[in-house]
Amino acid sequence: MKRLLALAVLILVLVFPSRGRAQASVRTAFALIVTNNHSPQLGRPELQYADDDGAKYYETFRTLAPEDHVELLTDFDADSARLFPRAKAKAQSATRASVLAAGARIAAAVEAESRAGHLVDFYFVFAGHGDVEEGRGFLELRDARFTSSDVEGLLRSIPATRSHVILDSCNSFFVLSPRKPGGRQIVVTEQVAQSIGERLPNVGVLLSTSAEAEVYEWSELQSGIFSHAVRSGLAGAADADHDGRVSYEELKAFIEVSSAQVANPLYRPKVFARGPGGRQQETIFDLNRASGARVELDASRAERLTVRDPNELRWIDVHKEAGAAMTLVVPFADGGAIDVRDPETGMRTERRILPTARAEQPAALAALEKNELPLVARGPDEVLAGLFAKAFGPRALAEWRERARTEPEAVFGASRDEEERMRLLLEQLAATERGARIQWGILLSAFGLGYAAVGSGIILSSGGQLDTVGTFGVGALFGMGALMLGLGIGDFVVRSPGERLYDDYVLRMKAPGADRSRILGEAESKIIARADAERKRRQFARAFGGIAFVLAGGVLVLNEIPQPANPRPDVDRWPLRVLAGTLALESAGFFLAALFPSSEERLRDLWLKDPDRRRTSPLSLSFGPGGVRGSF
Repeated sequence: MKRLLALAVLILVLVFPSRGRAQASVRTAFALIVTNNHSPQLGRPELQYADDDGAKYYETFRTLAPEDHVELLTDFDADSARLFPRAKAKAQSATRASVLAAGARIAAAVEAESRAGHLVDFYFVFAGHGDVEEGRGFLELRDARFTSSDVEGLLRSIPATRSHVILDSCNSFFVLSPRKPGGRQIVVTEQVAQSIGERLPNVGVLLSTSAEAEVYEWSELQSGIFSHAVRSGLAGAADADHDGRVSYEELKAFIEVSSAQVANPLYRPKVFARGPGGRQQETIFDLNRASGARVELDASRAERLTVRDPNELRWIDVHKEAGAAMTLVVPFADGGAIDVRDPETGMRTERRILPTARAEQPAALAALEKNELPLVARGPDEVLAGLFAKAFGPRALAEWRERARTEPEAVFGASRDEEERMRLLLEQLAATERGARIQWGILLSAFGLGYAAVGSGIILSSGGQLDTVGTFGVGALFGMGALMLGLGIGDFVVRSPGERLYDDYVLRMKAPGADRSRILGEAESKIIARADAERKRRQFARAFGGIAFVLAGGVLVLNEIPQPANPRPDVDRWPLRVLAGTLALESAGFFLAALFPSSEERLRDLWLKDPDRRRTSPLSLSFGPGGVRGSF
């Protein structure tokens, strides 16, 4: 009996903790996907493929979460509705009320999962127009703005174990890291990371950080460039170590490596990624838990592939380096094909057919049926021929890490409009300082020559017979004259800091391959630093000018006091009269000038408080077989 009791106790001890561990290890996912082609507030041209991006994101996250855990808010056009009937049946309009209602439904469901002891990943995905106003970013919905405060409120209302935010819009970093009005206009990675980490410690973010009012889409992708790269990476193309989990670091590296060969830097996504708690190795997408057809690529050789659905829509692009294992999870279930491309040229060499029924085990690419029909070779559009041209894998990831370790910190928030505004402001500063430099050169030279002339005149009028104080005064006049003449000549020949700053800015901006955002950010930092230094200098100048005025006035008074015991000739008093009098006038002018903001301070205020700096240039671009199409 005792043995039976002991055995029962042992079973209870072993079973109940193990059940608790199994329950705690259950992980589920929820996703709120919001995409919007329209721009009612900013008045920008319609996007073409944000609704397609929404449908593709929906199917991607359907591999990770049950259907009732994935909310899709978008407004399909007629063509996209026919291409994505299942997503169309699920979708609601991308209005503010719909976003808040979907967030409330997800929050209630996540709370129930959490009470059951489950781990929950929540994904918020947005693709569409965005901008920043008075330091705070916003996303443009069908009928209203969804501000940075709204996004933060949404994330706080959903008690997920981890939340993941993917934003594909202009100025998306200001949605997660709003700045205070009048604060720095250009931000750097450290500032964004610190802001997010302090307010949302369990939130990871992946952002396309363009500050231009330009949205780049490619008709061959029928998608935004950044969103297509994100989905390709989540499907397994970014799983460099083949552990079945895509980390924040891997996904950022994959996007940057895949677009590195795109010639025009405007078309290369500029990515900011930060895992929850700042952990870059944190998983953003767990392929081990994803459902869907799996295709294993040949580890021994480089593979460049495009996965298409039965409607010929392009879903996944891969360029795997030789010697790296890789498995893709295909998010659609009804067939399709894989175009095998030449790794060097990107031209299609053959087509493999995806099975219509999903198998239990991964299928090797080489084992898939070939399409024997003659196919027209299709290559990438000329504008983006470099997209996915560079292979990705463990070696590429290691090289990317080394570059990231040595490269300077990224700078965000710079648009072409702001670059030109900065150039004009610096040009104005340079012209102002050049004029002031010439004026001061003339004035100081005149004072220098005047001091020398007065000193010479006093010597001649006294016949060289001056007392000690008079001799000291004449020497001081000559010394001040030489100093001012030297300063005046220096002003004529030495360019001012503002002139040098303007020349440096223009020269660096013209350099091939220039990091224009960084140059603009550095120019802003210099302006702010100089303005702060000028403000402190004016504080010192007011104090110095006041004290100097009092001292010079005191010297004048003492110089004029009669000395009956030792009367001084009037000629002996003139050196100090001239020296102290001019110093008193200069000190007074110095003090009065220090009461008003300097040109650097006015420039800083003009730059930071410019009401026109709204980044609302209505431009969107699409790439098609005929090249670039623009709308203004």
